[in-house]
Amino acid sequence: MTNPSQPANENPPGNYRYDALTDQVELLYKCLRCGELMPRSKGILEVCPNCGAPKEEFVLVDED
Repeated sequence: MTNPSQPANENPPGNYRYDALTDQVELLYKCLRCGELMPRSKGILEVCPNCGAPKEEFVLVDED
């Protein structure tokens, strides 16, 4: 489902990534310490790659 008012290569607002080519939404893990967003499809990491926070400080996020 594409939105004609949304440019094809831009993500709509919210904490997810939208791929206009495959018309899929990707859920993300968000680090509560620094806000880093990590794709859920790659599995949960042990620590945040940006700040080193442990995985216990991650939450799953989707559209606001």
